[in-house]
Amino acid sequence: MAAEMDFPLEGRILQLLQHLGIQQAHFAASNPLDWQGLVATHPEVIASLTPVTPRYIDPSVLDYSRPGYWSSMVTGGIPPGH
Repeated sequence: MAAEMDFPLEGRILQLLQHLGIQQAHFAASNPLDWQGLVATHPEVIASLTPVTPRYIDPSVLDYSRPGYWSSMVTGGIPPGH
């Protein structure tokens, strides 16, 4: 069996969606490396994308023309005094 790194994450996600018969899904992720490949290669499978406490997002990889594509952004942090 090939090592995980030999098969990109977006390929594994696409393969799982196809296996389950899912044409589109909602995604949430923290690290842009977790979703940028999927956005670049298979945007048609993304119903919406919710970045969770992102550090940096390259806006050029996002498709703002699709309604609901960029659903929301969840942020977090350490409460004051902790």
